[in-house]
This record gives sequence, C-alpha cells and structure tokens, in this order.
Amino acid sequence: MRAGWWIGLAALASGQARAAGYDPHVAFAPLTLPGPVNSVRSGSGQPGPGWWQNRADYQIHATLDTKAHALSGEEAIRYTNNSPDTLDVLWLQLDQNMYRPYSRSHAADGAAPRRGDGATDGYTIAAVEV
Repeated sequence: MRAGWWIGLAALASGQARAAGYDPHVAFAPLTLPGPVNSVRSGSGQPGPGWWQNRADYQIHATLDTKAHALSGEEAIRYTNNSPDTLDVLWLQLDQNMYRPYSRSHAADGAAPRRGDGATDGYTIAAVEV
C-alpha cells in the first residue's frame, strides 16, 4: 500500500510539472558542446589536430663525496621544441641556495646567518654550455 501511495504522489507531481511547462527531458537533454575554439583544443578541451607538446630529456651524472659533504655532477638537457614558434629563450630554474650561510631565503625568515648548523656553500656552477 505504501508503494502505491508513493507512485501516485510521483505521478501527481509529474503531471503538475508538465502542466506548469516543465519538461525534464529538455532539462536533462544530451549536452551539445561548442565547436573548437582553435586547432589546438576541441570544444570538449581534448587535444585538437594542432596540439603539440615540447619535450625535455635529462642525463645526469652525480657523485656524492661523503667525507667532504659535497655533491657534484654534470647534467645534459636535450630540449625539443615541437611548437610552431621559434624559442629565443629557454628558462632553467634552480631553487635558491637556502643552506648557504647568507642566503636570502634564510634571511627572509628573520634568522641570523647560518654558521655550522647545516650551512653549505650552496650551488657553485662551474660552467654552462649551449
């Protein structure tokens, strides 16, 4: 009897909604996506025919000297530009030397210069070649 009561209430509500001009089939119709904005992305956000992605391949050779507490190494980066543009700048980001005694990141905390409490010489870059 309860099931019949709920079915009757749902049918009544559905009939009132249609009488008021509401059609749930229209409200929940399949989504029609817009056309592509450009050749790189489709209207859904998926890659389009003009999509590209650059590539960076790294080769790192490192040596850890436990007696001197030093890490040294060489790195070669092969960067492949797959974009239709010419790149006149390639940005390589190295994080701050936060363990150097007078590092800016340590000073930003309002702390005194580091002395022997884990301080290092930080990065020392011997050469950069292109």
